[in-house]
Amino acid sequence: MGDASTIKLPTFDGKEESFVIWRTRFRAYALMKGFAEAMSYDDNTDMSDKESDLNANFANVDAAIKETGRKGKINILAMAALAIAMTTEELICKIHEASDADWPGGKAYKVIKLLEAEYQPTDRYSLVEIRRKLNKICMKDSQDPRIMFEQIATIKNQARSSGLAIAEEDLIAIVLDKVPIQYAHVLATQQNIQGTNLTLSHLKEAMRNQYRIVNGRTDDDDNMNEETGLGGIMGTT
Repeated sequence: MGDASTIKLPTFDGKEESFVIWRTRFRAYALMKGFAEAMSYDDNTDMSDKESDLNANFANVDAAIKETGRKGKINILAMAALAIAMTTEELICKIHEASDADWPGGKAYKVIKLLEAEYQPTDRYSLVEIRRKLNKICMKDSQDPRIMFEQIATIKNQARSSGLAIAEEDLIAIVLDKVPIQYAHVLATQQNIQGTNLTLSHLKEAMRNQYRIVNGRTDDDDNMNEETGLGGIMGTT
């Protein structure tokens, strides 16, 4: 196994399309560094009444008091990592919002809640946003199909992180509606072969095979116009 000390801290740029990936990587980083539990604390977690008390509490012989100090120290580690991970002034403001007179360094779980409230909403409007993004998916005639499926995967991950489920049938319908006409035959063939067992993976594999045959490209080749494909969809809500 690799040395955990060499793992790079994942940073967040404040872009909506980056949040799910950042949060997943940051949780993995927190697990490896030993402060993941602080991200799931809440208002009922006793980690010393004041930040200034945590060292004394950690040194206390009473097990319960010592535990509050331990949790406080874990929170300090989490806050330090979060502060470094935030790369914009607006994000740093969330670090300050999670602070108060008793805990001037802030509480990590509050930062996570603030980020999730903004980038991972669970209200009705979030479903509308997901639908809008799906409707904006597009694919150019000469474009690698992989780019479109990356768009779909990104939106699907965002929906899942907000507690929303997108039916496989809906995603299949999006693909069938958005693909260039030259893929019509191969997709119709897949529909006939798979019937009710048709999945998004079947469509992706069929389109990728046709693209490679026609264009002589492999998965190791550079993507064509990736920034155009993903940026146009995820840059707006």
